[in-house]
Amino acid sequence: MLGPTLHWYFAGDSGYSQDFIRTREYLRQHTGSRGLDLALLPIGAYAPRWFMQLQHMNPSEAVQVHQELAARRSIGIHWGTFALGDEAADQAPHDLQVAGQKAGLTSSQFETIAIGATIDLALRPPSK
Repeated sequence: MLGPTLHWYFAGDSGYSQDFIRTREYLRQHTGSRGLDLALLPIGAYAPRWFMQLQHMNPSEAVQVHQELAARRSIGIHWGTFALGDEAADQAPHDLQVAGQKAGLTSSQFETIAIGATIDLALRPPSK
């Protein structure tokens, strides 16, 4: 969604693919966008990989997608609500933290929030 004060992306249920690179390239070519302000990326229901990889990215892949989309901030979604994968309900945020640290990200660049929590977003000035 490319609004006047927020450019954001909702990945829904997504396995990793090169489509995220193509999405970033499309945004740059057709909108002149400098990247996304916010990406909502799934991080849960990823184990076992042989079965889940086409439908659900794991936290490491989500970090890669965050970088490929050139998102300033990402929030991990699609975890801890239903037991869909073999990982523990609270494993995805831990794995995300490890993957983010390996990639040199701060917790404010890619984080999870408590279920039902709200956050404040920094908005961009409207285009003239």
